[in-house]
Order: sequence, then C-alpha cells, then structure tokens
Amino acid sequence: MGIPELTGGFAIGAVALVLAAGWLAVRLRPDPLLVAQANAPVAPADTPRRSWSRFTATVRDVPAVGAAVVGMACAHAAMVTVMIMTPLHMEHGERTWRSSDS
Repeated sequence: MGIPELTGGFAIGAVALVLAAGWLAVRLRPDPLLVAQANAPVAPADTPRRSWSRFTATVRDVPAVGAAVVGMACAHAAMVTVMIMTPLHMEHGERTWRSSDS
C-alpha cells in the first residue's frame, strides 16, 4: 500500500474507531442522556447529597451500574497496560532489528 511497515496497526485502529462511532450514531437511539433526564427522580431541596452518596445509592438500586463501573475500570487498566508496554516492545524490536542488519 506504500505506507511504512508499522503504520498498519494505526490505520486499522482509525478505521475501527470510525466504524464504532458510526455504529453508535446510528444504533444508540433514543439518546440515553435524554432518557435519564426524563426518568430522573427529583431530590428534595432541603437534603443536599454528595456525588459519592448518589453513586452508592444508584449502585444499590441498579446493580448494573456497579458492573459497568468495574468493566470500565478494567478496560482502562488494560488500555494503560498496552500503552505502557507498546513503546518498550517497539524499542526492543528495533534493537533486535538493527542487530540483525549488521
């Protein structure tokens, strides 16, 4: 294709990102934010609640929220791990590649 050797992974990632954005734009109907705003319970004005207490109450009422948070944390940990290891792996591969040329 006339592109550098290590560019394929980035090109595949870009194509996958565009496809995922298109899929979400088409299939994510109705907008979850609008549904949540329409169904949100109104908290009494005299009892201010902190975000942590709202979160724990939501997890208690809807356990899927807790599962979603755990899933997002695991996905983030996997992403960070890959982002840390990729440059190290590429540097190691470059040393091996250069040593085999000589």
